[in-house]
Amino acid sequence: MKKILFATTALVATAGVAAAEVAVSGSAEIGVIDGTRYEFAPTDNGAEFWTDIEVVFTMTGEADNGLTFGAKIDLDEAANANGRDDGGATWFLAFGGARLDMGDTDGALDWAMKETNVAGGSIDDSETWQPGFNGNASFDGQEDGQVARFTYTFDAFAVALSAEVDDTPKANATDDGPTIWGIGFRYSGDLGGINLGVGLGYQQQDNRGDIVGVSVDGALDNGLSFALNYSEFTPDNTFKTATFTDTATHWGIGFGYTMNALTVGLNYGEYDNAIGLDGTWQAFNNNSSSHGYGLVVNYDFGGGLVGQFGAGMGEQKVGNVTTDRDSFSLGLAMSF
Repeated sequence: MKKILFATTALVATAGVAAAEVAVSGSAEIGVIDGTRYEFAPTDNGAEFWTDIEVVFTMTGEADNGLTFGAKIDLDEAANANGRDDGGATWFLAFGGARLDMGDTDGALDWAMKETNVAGGSIDDSETWQPGFNGNASFDGQEDGQVARFTYTFDAFAVALSAEVDDTPKANATDDGPTIWGIGFRYSGDLGGINLGVGLGYQQQDNRGDIVGVSVDGALDNGLSFALNYSEFTPDNTFKTATFTDTATHWGIGFGYTMNALTVGLNYGEYDNAIGLDGTWQAFNNNSSSHGYGLVVNYDFGGGLVGQFGAGMGEQKVGNVTTDRDSFSLGLAMSF
């Protein structure tokens, strides 16, 4: 979908200095939502109207030596930031196949893996609110929310290293929050007419544990697309409790199909020894689980206007208590 509102180029009045560019894009959504998606202990708030608007500024430039640099800020996300978490803002430096990203960006595991909502979308992401969906964010955001990720791309392969540190005030000189470290690998190429992607990621945090994940995704020329992923959380000894001592796992699968203006997407996922909600691992318990389905149906009217229906449904179980979850939305998405 088209997102560029306008682009301006600022030329520095010094010989030999490369031009910089500032591009602005925007999107808006209107519609109706319903369901029990918002609370971890869900309650049904009834149907309500939904409106959303965001503006994104993307700034890029190039130095004389070929080093490229830039920054991007999503004003909708930035308005929700707090403390030292620069929500919606990222910065980058790149030279050849090497690139450094910092700010509100993905850790190495999330960067490497593919989510199962492979086609279309909904105004409130209802298809990802189902309790079996995993956004692969792993430990991202557990500390200050600012991630530094270095990536290097060579041919069809890429590797990433990431870190997120705690910058909250310290009670004493030794009171440091454990740094989150990550490494990821990604392959993208054409294999027998399929645009194939394979991702492998790992992230670790002392006093909490580690997560390893793998995904496979593909897109065919006939409009079909798919993704499968699997991840596993192993708790650190200091994170284990009387009710959580085992490894927690998740797996998911998704399919999509686009024909002319119509797009349909379906995803399914399951957590074992954990409960998931909106792409995160919400709780850990040896006798807990959750699973769910997500569905989207989109119709592209052209010019950046898309009709979107989304639904998510499933159940979460802790001990002998099972709770149903559902989410629905219907509306229009506009991109400019």
